[in-house]
This record gives sequence, C-alpha cells and structure tokens, in this order.
Amino acid sequence: MESGFVPDSAGALRRLVDHVPSMLAYWDLDLRCLFANRAYETWFGADPDRLVGTALQDLLGPELFALNEPFILAALGGEEQTFERVVPGPDGIDRHSLANYQPDVIDGHVVGFIVSVTEVTQLKRTEANLRSAISTLEDEIHRRRGVEDRLIDTAHPIGQHAVDERPAPRVAVLAAPGHVVVDRRLPDDGHRVLARKAALPRVPL
Repeated sequence: MESGFVPDSAGALRRLVDHVPSMLAYWDLDLRCLFANRAYETWFGADPDRLVGTALQDLLGPELFALNEPFILAALGGEEQTFERVVPGPDGIDRHSLANYQPDVIDGHVVGFIVSVTEVTQLKRTEANLRSAISTLEDEIHRRRGVEDRLIDTAHPIGQHAVDERPAPRVAVLAAPGHVVVDRRLPDDGHRVLARKAALPRVPL
C-alpha cells in the first residue's frame, strides 16, 4: 500500500514541516512572515496560514520583540544568530527555547532570514535538578569535612597527652661514698642522666 507521501510535492513538504515540533518560519527584510509551520499555533496560538503577511513585532509583542531585536538586526546583517529565550504562551506556559536565525543570502545580499525555535524546557529542568543535586552534594562534603576536622582537633591533644604520659625506663646510679644516689626517669629523647658531682655508672633495673 502506497504511503501517499510524494517528497517533491508541496503538500508533502507542508505535512513534513507541520509535524516538526520546532517553530519554522521565514521573515523578509520588512520583518513580515512569508511562511510558518503549525508549531506557531502551539507557541503563540496563531494560525500559520493567517500568520503569513503578519509583522514580526505584532506576533512577538513589544517586550519580546525588543529582546530579540538585536539578534534580528544581526541576522539581517548576514550573521547567523543562536540564543536562548523564555517564550510566554497563550496557555500560560512559559517555554524555554533555543532560537536560531539563519540569514538567507542570494547573490551576496541578505533577502530575509529563516527562523527555527526549539523548546528546551525539559532540558532546562534537568539542568536545574542537576545543579541542585551538585549543590546538595557539595554542602554535604563541606559538612563532613567540618566534622572530621573537629574530631581531629579534639583527638590530637588527647593523643599527645597519652604520649607524654608513657612511663620512661628507670635507672639506678651506684654512688661511691660521699656521692648522691640519683634515681630518675630517662626523658623520651634519650638524654643522659647526670649524677650530681660525678657521672656514675648505671645499671638497668
């Protein structure tokens, strides 16, 4: 069974572009619409057939047109433009969009520009959720590092005190008559213990 789709026919091409969810349109040097697909009905509530001949400013409204005007002028100057924009719809839904203005150049002269606008709302939501998750993870990392630092600061003096209190080996000093007997702990650094008046032999206990 034949599909009825003839690629070279105007009707087939119209069906094709009307099934594209992105807005596709052509605007001339006077900023009047020469072509628009069915997506404009979803985004702006505008019948694409009636949109032909409409001024771009009337479609966008003064506020949105003012935001897009620098990109429009650049496209008419022969420079391709790509930018993001939030487009308020007739259904009260704000749609995040990625717009592209492609100059139509014939014999070195710009005669209009082609507009394609794709909705990226879901992508923006995913991006926002990812940023939130990263922020939450970073906060948790900082919190845990703070807890670890406090535990280290608390444990350090306790460990140092335990090292200082370790018993040192004892020595007995045998004294000759007239000398003082010294019984002391050796310091941890291994310094010698000196008996008063003389260095006497030491015997480990």
